[in-house]
Amino acid sequence: MLKNTIDAQERYQAFIQAVAQRGLVYTLVNEQESALSTSMHFVDDDGAELPVLCFWSSEQKARVCCAEDWADFQVHAIHLPEFIQNWCVDMQEDQIIAGLDFDQRLFGPEKQPEVLQQDLLAALA
Repeated sequence: MLKNTIDAQERYQAFIQAVAQRGLVYTLVNEQESALSTSMHFVDDDGAELPVLCFWSSEQKARVCCAEDWADFQVHAIHLPEFIQNWCVDMQEDQIIAGLDFDQRLFGPEKQPEVLQQDLLAALA
């Protein structure tokens, strides 16, 4: 379990650095929805798992996850200012967690959107 925690933290830091450098965040979308999963770490006040909206630091990492339930999804790029100002705020209001650089097994770091927003702003400063 400790190794997974360390790996997730390292992956999170790599995500922050890559996104701050490129100025882009990637997600998967189809005609009806964005790529959603279920949190393994965050629950609402009633104990229900919170939804996770998935983002990647590169188009290639996102494309790898266009399989199974997301086979009909397309990679969508989001400019970092829009992501910070709109997406993070909307996720916070809707109680949605950010899933970052998930792999094909849907393993990856999960962060509250306000924490993600603060860390991205700090990386840009």
